[in-house]
Amino acid sequence: MFHHTQLLACVITDERHENTYVSLYCVCLCVELCPLDGPFAVVRTDPAPGFQALVNDELLRRHKITIKVGRVKNKSKNPVADNATQELEDEILRQDPNTRFISPLSLTLSIARLNSRIRNRVLSAREMWTQHDQFSNNQIPLTDQSLIQRQYEFRKLQRNF
Repeated sequence: MFHHTQLLACVITDERHENTYVSLYCVCLCVELCPLDGPFAVVRTDPAPGFQALVNDELLRRHKITIKVGRVKNKSKNPVADNATQELEDEILRQDPNTRFISPLSLTLSIARLNSRIRNRVLSAREMWTQHDQFSNNQIPLTDQSLIQRQYEFRKLQRNF
């Protein structure tokens, strides 16, 4: 499976499932990921009660977003999200080691830094998503198929070492 691993996040002040704003936050974050007339965007989450309550959320469904909750009994419920969360926490602490409160601005800046970081495929998540060089804004001739092939070759090399 191929992932751009484009991070999106927002500060949610109240995670109770009765809070309709949680699904609104999901829509605001994910609406750009959904094709106007196509398949649903799938958002993978951990099995927190607030996310479980969103599985059949009507507002999300209307906007072609579906929640896929991680496996409850598996210790690593969602390893991609777990790694991204850890990386985000590290980036926030790098930005301000004494932080006790994450403001929407500090979260946004940390996310932007992570999405702009050059990864093992010699591109950032931002460049893979936009298909434009993040420094010159020149178009990068990319296809998902070429990125999938690069990822496959990289993993094959890793297994040989």
